[in-house]
Amino acid sequence: MNDHHRPAARRTKPSAYRAWLRQHRDSIRDTFTNLRSNRSAVILSVLVIGFTLSLPLGLHVLQNNFLNVVVGLGSQPQASLFLETNANRDEAEALANSLSSDARIDEVRIIDKSTALAEFAEASNMREVIASLAENPLPYTIVVTVGAGEFEGEKGMRLQRELEELPHVAHAQFDITWIRRLGAIADVAARTAAVFAVILSIGVVLITGNTIRVGIHGRRDEIEVAKLCGATDAFVRRPFLYSGAVQGLFGAVVALTVVAGAVASLSGPSARLAALYGSDLQLINISIFSILTVLVSGAALGLIGAWIAVAIYLRQIDLTRGV
Repeated sequence: MNDHHRPAARRTKPSAYRAWLRQHRDSIRDTFTNLRSNRSAVILSVLVIGFTLSLPLGLHVLQNNFLNVVVGLGSQPQASLFLETNANRDEAEALANSLSSDARIDEVRIIDKSTALAEFAEASNMREVIASLAENPLPYTIVVTVGAGEFEGEKGMRLQRELEELPHVAHAQFDITWIRRLGAIADVAARTAAVFAVILSIGVVLITGNTIRVGIHGRRDEIEVAKLCGATDAFVRRPFLYSGAVQGLFGAVVALTVVAGAVASLSGPSARLAALYGSDLQLINISIFSILTVLVSGAALGLIGAWIAVAIYLRQIDLTRGV
């Protein structure tokens, strides 16, 4: 008996699978037919979704570029040690030699006081005033380049105190302070982008749900007849889910286009601005991973919005029919 029924079971599974594929194919065809028939509303919905998604995406790209600047600044942190005005060249060289032997320090450079005065005169365009000075008021400066990570945490604070307390050092200036501030700003920017992403994702779900609700209302009679003829909730729900996913996907494409175009338009001016500061930093556009994430997220949010809208409507039908 069991052997007799096995071939039938094998034949039934492919048939059921083909029927399942046929239902999805028909739902996709039905989805695009309805999208074309409601072209104006769909285009408006896609544009609203696109510009809604472009804000968190733009913040994400901005955050990545800001982090790129912070990493570039923090790759070789420096400290400028301004010596006492009465310190001489020999004392400056002795201090530089002692710092060079420290394993935490990569490079030590002495800026001669006469060289510093000449550079200041050139930059400030006050050559005549500076030439009239009886003596050079600028001190010797030792620029210390610290190894990567040496200014981080407690060991970084300890190194800063050691540099400040060196003999003949009147004042120490650390660029790591600004790097830490920029890092804190980058952290705030990341959290802000995450908050906006969550809030605007909910907005996309509501936008898609409202669009699908309007579509359901336009096909109400058709849905109720199908339900009376025995159509399952999955059968009714399927074309609307495809519609929501397609709208979310197209909205994600709009968001990617807007942000990529904005970054491309700013890349030239930003490169010229960076060159004026002696930097070769370039704007980072949307990564492949971000593109895939936005496309998947847009389709998923549209799908969720459609699911919620259809679930509410089907629930209303069941309540009306006393189910």
